[in-house]
Amino acid sequence: MKGARWKFAVLVVAIGLAIWSLYPTFQLYFVMPGAERALADKLSRAETREDSLKVELERGQHQKKLAGLHKRALHLGLDLVGGMHLVLEVDKTKLSKEDARDAGDRALEVIRNRIDQFGVYEPIIQKIGQDRILVQLPGVDRDRAKGLIGQTAQLQFQLVADERTTYDALKTIDDKLELALKGEVLPVEEEETPGVEPDSTADDTTDWASELGEFEEDEVGSFLGYIQTIDRDFGIEDVDFPEFRRLLAGSEQYWPEGQEFLFGPVEAHEGRDVRRLYLLKREPEMLGSAIKDARPAPYQGSDPGMSNTWIVSLKLAKKDAAVFAQVTGRNIGRRLAIVLDDIVKSAPVIQSRIPDGNAMITTNEVNPDESRDLAIVLRSGALPAPVNIVEERSVGPSLGNDSIRQGVQAGLIGALAVLLFMLIYYAVGGALADLALVFNIFFLLAVLSGLRATLTLPGLAGIALTIGMAVDANVLVFERIREELRAGKTTLAAVDTGYDRALVTILDANLTTVITAIALYFIGSGPIRGFAITLITGLVINVITAVFLTRFIFDWFLSRFEVKKLRI
Repeated sequence: MKGARWKFAVLVVAIGLAIWSLYPTFQLYFVMPGAERALADKLSRAETREDSLKVELERGQHQKKLAGLHKRALHLGLDLVGGMHLVLEVDKTKLSKEDARDAGDRALEVIRNRIDQFGVYEPIIQKIGQDRILVQLPGVDRDRAKGLIGQTAQLQFQLVADERTTYDALKTIDDKLELALKGEVLPVEEEETPGVEPDSTADDTTDWASELGEFEEDEVGSFLGYIQTIDRDFGIEDVDFPEFRRLLAGSEQYWPEGQEFLFGPVEAHEGRDVRRLYLLKREPEMLGSAIKDARPAPYQGSDPGMSNTWIVSLKLAKKDAAVFAQVTGRNIGRRLAIVLDDIVKSAPVIQSRIPDGNAMITTNEVNPDESRDLAIVLRSGALPAPVNIVEERSVGPSLGNDSIRQGVQAGLIGALAVLLFMLIYYAVGGALADLALVFNIFFLLAVLSGLRATLTLPGLAGIALTIGMAVDANVLVFERIREELRAGKTTLAAVDTGYDRALVTILDANLTTVITAIALYFIGSGPIRGFAITLITGLVINVITAVFLTRFIFDWFLSRFEVKKLRI
């Protein structure tokens, strides 16, 4: 048998490369989930801060390994692994004409940077028209991803008013509300416009009672009744936060000029949810554009209430670090609030001048995910304008698992039917074709994994179709061999002639289908492309296994054993 050794060597190398290509996929979907569950269990059982940090260190190494596997593995599409589909619209209502012109492009770039750093593999991010952006993210936590994408990330450093000033402002508002609850009306301070006479018919009063919205008198009571002193800040109950915020926004004329009230995030205090309330200098000392880098890190300070929590460590650019040093040097003893999208993330007391441009944002979270996401949005920059979700669809993991199970089940049933038919109808040749079919699927998955392709539900359909077409080339060869045997040729001569004469027909039949699949790939998008890639790859492998693999086995078998009558 000519060239047997090199053909066998090529086959061994191909199998080795296929195993190497599929190994990351095997680890990603069969080994890593178990390791992730084990780490989560260890973290829940950690009793000390040191134990938690050790587990988090292991978790970080696990995430690095996971990221490496994702880069080398076969990915599952949105319809298989679950995930989300969003259509976002950039809100340009508050932008100037010049800024609005390229707001869509800038928002697209920021969102793409955030998702890339988030670690989503094979996302679809593209513009639709001028102001809309399509985002498809397979295998992500829906709420976490929405928060990451939609966060405007306008960061500002603002000085906090002292406690006395804050209390006086709130007391003034409180006095006015008490008058409103007694049925009195309050005068409105109108601004005079040069050259315009005041409108004598205009209502010169503010009906504060209507501003109370759905509040009843016994519910509202005193404005300060909603306020509690918490660590020298102010907090309010979260349950009535929207109405309270609206009410507060309507009383700007009663607090010091050039300042504003902003709230902190929801936090637990004495068994209930509260939000801290801050009176801030409206003009920021610095903007978020000063941030050079942002990284999550475990809290290393001495505050026992923040043990086991995570922070975001900020590093300012060199020129902005000098400005930060001046700000902190002039305001020792005051609080400097770090405000993200009008929410005060933290407001530490300036203990001393900070010359190195380092700052931190506390999250008060034991889970590091929030600090990681916040670091991502700060590193990738702010959106030029808010984005609104105009369309949202989600695919749950259970639906994805059902799709995988049903697709695999359909493929197995089809493969079993083909295997039985070939074995019954072609005997020895059928067994050889069945072996080639197994290798065909094995090499197909290996090539898709090597191409870093995304397997979708249509892709599974392409695999099922490939299984049905996999034996087509073998059928052509076997029928040709039968004709040669009936013509009286020897077994070896019939096999040689059968393969040679069937080759052109096999190439023509598969080439026409490949051309159609190529057209599908370039004209279609998303899942259609996945189907086309799977089909093209499967057809090419079909030809190789039919022409090379089965012939190699036939030649080896006939050269080793004296076969007078071939059952085919």
